[in-house]
Amino acid sequence: MSTSSTRSPRAVAYQVAHSGCEVVFVADAEQLAKLDDQRAELPALRRVVVFDPAGVPEREDVLTLAALEALGAQVPQGRARLERSWRELGPDDLATLIYTSGTT
Repeated sequence: MSTSSTRSPRAVAYQVAHSGCEVVFVADAEQLAKLDDQRAELPALRRVVVFDPAGVPEREDVLTLAALEALGAQVPQGRARLERSWRELGPDDLATLIYTSGTT
């Protein structure tokens, strides 16, 4: 899931919890703070990936996008596993959830 810069911490928490996200991608420290503000409401959330790490403290549950890419490069036969998983996807597999301003 990716968070929007205009969403309140409560709205972000609702979407993350409702969708069952375990990993959320955020733009920056400001967006990470929104998740942190509501963290007690997000028991399934395991990791946050930050695109712009400026001002983000080092934490075990937070990765930069560059660190995530580096971890992926270390996975034995990671590229082959990714390709195999990609090919196994079917037309009925969930790809994305989109919450609009009218989502209830």
